[in-house]
Amino acid sequence: MTKHQAISEDPNIYRADDQQSSVQRIEQLLRRYPAIDAPQATELISLIKKAPLREMALMSGRDVVGPNLAAFQREHARQFRPGLLANLLFALIAPSIIVFFVWITS
Repeated sequence: MTKHQAISEDPNIYRADDQQSSVQRIEQLLRRYPAIDAPQATELISLIKKAPLREMALMSGRDVVGPNLAAFQREHARQFRPGLLANLLFALIAPSIIVFFVWITS
């Protein structure tokens, strides 16, 4: 076990080594995009959703990968939208915060 890996063997824990290999796999697929097949596109969507935001931001600034990432996200925009639960939570929490601050200041 490397120093970056978690002690737990829980597969839901995302390890630093896994992150690095996932980022490399994302870059590999994006360099070949749009010449990837449907299973690879599905894999890429899954990897992008799990990838650290910092890595995705850095990747978006790279010469070849950045434009391909933008094109891929545009083409598969529906898969990257927040789900119904996230929208409902926002719709409940945002007004609650406003009401709370109005209540405190009055």
